[in-house]
Amino acid sequence: MNNGKSTYLSLANLRARIAFEKYRFFLPQTISDYRRLLTHEKMSADELREFNFERRKEILFYAYENSIYYRRRFNDLGFSPNDVQKEEDWNLVPILTKQNVRDYFDEIQASSIPRSRVFIRTTGGSTGVPLKTLGDRSSSHHALGWRARKWWGVPILCDYVACGRSPEKTSFLGRLKKWPIYVCVLNASCMTEESCSAFVQKVREIKPLMFYGYAGGISQFAQFCLDNKIEFNNFSAIVTTSSPISFVQKEFIEKALNAPVYDQYGCVEINWLALQCQRRGGLHINSDERHIEFLSENNQTQVPVGALGNITVTDFGNRVFPLIRYQMGDMGKAMAGQCECGLPFPLMESVRGRVSDSLFFPNGTVIAGEYATTLFDAFPEAVKAFQVYQKADYSVELRIVPNLNHVNSQNQIEQVRQKFQQLIGSTPLTVVSVSEIPHDRGKTRFVISEVNSSTVRNCPTS
Repeated sequence: MNNGKSTYLSLANLRARIAFEKYRFFLPQTISDYRRLLTHEKMSADELREFNFERRKEILFYAYENSIYYRRRFNDLGFSPNDVQKEEDWNLVPILTKQNVRDYFDEIQASSIPRSRVFIRTTGGSTGVPLKTLGDRSSSHHALGWRARKWWGVPILCDYVACGRSPEKTSFLGRLKKWPIYVCVLNASCMTEESCSAFVQKVREIKPLMFYGYAGGISQFAQFCLDNKIEFNNFSAIVTTSSPISFVQKEFIEKALNAPVYDQYGCVEINWLALQCQRRGGLHINSDERHIEFLSENNQTQVPVGALGNITVTDFGNRVFPLIRYQMGDMGKAMAGQCECGLPFPLMESVRGRVSDSLFFPNGTVIAGEYATTLFDAFPEAVKAFQVYQKADYSVELRIVPNLNHVNSQNQIEQVRQKFQQLIGSTPLTVVSVSEIPHDRGKTRFVISEVNSSTVRNCPTS
């Protein structure tokens, strides 16, 4: 038994080494970015704050010189990047909203960027507002992921499994990019007993060290494991994202999967915003690559430490589509002090503005709420906002605020409805047009289900 485990670990280490050499040959920038990020861990908190401020000024000048939107916006307000000389001057920088991104998408893009650096990002978002942005392949997002694994005590290149969006078909190039690392995805859009059982077999086969994905989906898989008395001892870290996770839920997942759970905060537009380290106090803000503010309701001032504020983010690395003082639609709190781990990065509490239920069906199928946020990813301009509501009788309402200014809106909404209907089978699905999606004290319940898992487990199936 021990010899078999030793042999497996040796092979895993060999494959990790091959993967590293592949990065060094094809993506050397990722390795240099990672080494650069590690030097920031040695900064003092004051040095990191100064470094963060200089990077904010740098992105301001870059956006003014390269983006039509920012240049016009700053000029209209009589604002110049030179006006930011001290911390309080940062409040002079205008807020960027999701609606601004939708309205001025083409103008926000930076000029003279090679197309090879650009890729499209689409999201339904936890806030239920579909959006399209652009990503920068030259940014340090891969290196940030490596540093995160280091903080979780996981090798930067190791086999892992995930729960999230599963591509309908993985291309040869897609598989080649991951090789020789083993990756398996549990499709959060259709978590049946069969798919969970198959996933269990894959986990036992590849013995991944990390399980990463939607908090709701991982929670449902953990319930499946407890219900079926399935145990694991291979995981070193369970990483949840896309929605907040309560202490009770975290304890439950840790019991089921026999590994520590770490909370990670990010979004499609800007990933790797903040994450827990192994001490699991607050979330460390990656302030060397992003700046996070917690603003008052009128966005005029930063709220005191410990007070709930609108999360507003500036991304230093995306030069393709600059996002400066971008409002996420989430609510959160800054934390005082430093983590006991000794890292200099500022802390924040878990996000408060993301609440997603899962959808349950009589045949035992579960659709993670976070997956439903991707319904309009293919057509982000078709609606202004949407919400999925499941009634106690299992029927589903897709509530939408249609974008009347979009020519193909109705056709695209119908395509989404048909695809969603295929997903949930014979369960009734109704599309309902509404004027707005209500918020509850800063929380947007993007997916609401009146059905709970215990009801489904006690429901006879045909």
